[in-house]
Amino acid sequence: MFRKTALDKIHPKTLKITTCPNCNTKIKKGLKKLELKSEFESYECENCNYSFSFPFQGVAKKTFIRSSPRKMRLITDLVRGKYVDDALTILRFQTKHAARDCENLLKSAIANVDKKDENRAIDKDSLFIKEIFVDQGPTMKRISAAPMGRAYRIKKRSNHLTIVVAPK
Repeated sequence: MFRKTALDKIHPKTLKITTCPNCNTKIKKGLKKLELKSEFESYECENCNYSFSFPFQGVAKKTFIRSSPRKMRLITDLVRGKYVDDALTILRFQTKHAARDCENLLKSAIANVDKKDENRAIDKDSLFIKEIFVDQGPTMKRISAAPMGRAYRIKKRSNHLTIVVAPK
């Protein structure tokens, strides 16, 4: 039988804790955030006095990027799992247009880690890309003129990019 941890209670889309792992109390009803002293976010349930923590991380999302998901995945595969400094260097010298969007979003994720708690300084050298993934966005369908009165369909694809940065 698996032991439940605080990581099991994180909502996959929002990357936020939703319930207490001990008594399943909703976060809006009775979980209070404790003082951040390490590289983990600590919470305590007011209902059962159970305290738990999960790794401190910064998340950034950009939606409706006007490039195909296939082209964006070529870039994200280059930086997945790398330290932030190395990833920024790789992205800066890429000739592909999708690298600019990925670089800006990575800078945003780093800033989100800094802004999460202003009392504590995060060592940027220890940050790495924990997760980076591309989802397909909506496809715009356009028509291009073809010979003999026909028309060709053009699909203009888009994607959604998500980056999660955490200390190693």
